[in-house]
Amino acid sequence: MRLEISPLAVLDVRRIAKNIAKDKPLAAMRWVDMIESEFLVILNSPLAFPLTHLSPSGFRKRNVGQYIIFFRALGDVVRIERVMHGMRDLPAHVK
Repeated sequence: MRLEISPLAVLDVRRIAKNIAKDKPLAAMRWVDMIESEFLVILNSPLAFPLTHLSPSGFRKRNVGQYIIFFRALGDVVRIERVMHGMRDLPAHVK
């Protein structure tokens, strides 16, 4: 299996980390480390996570605290599509 991270997901992680770092720089670094570790968990068992009803394109999700990682398993590729706070308007952002 190979991991791909979409440009939007990279931007999501950067924005969230920057927001956390405003008050807690060390917490932001730990959060990024945790999210990157979760990417590897997803890579190792992508089909263990549920399909989401938000998109007809086969998105799966992994809840990580207050955040959700949206991804697709495409053959031998796992593509991380978005990383978002669970309180956002998810249908508007996951397509």
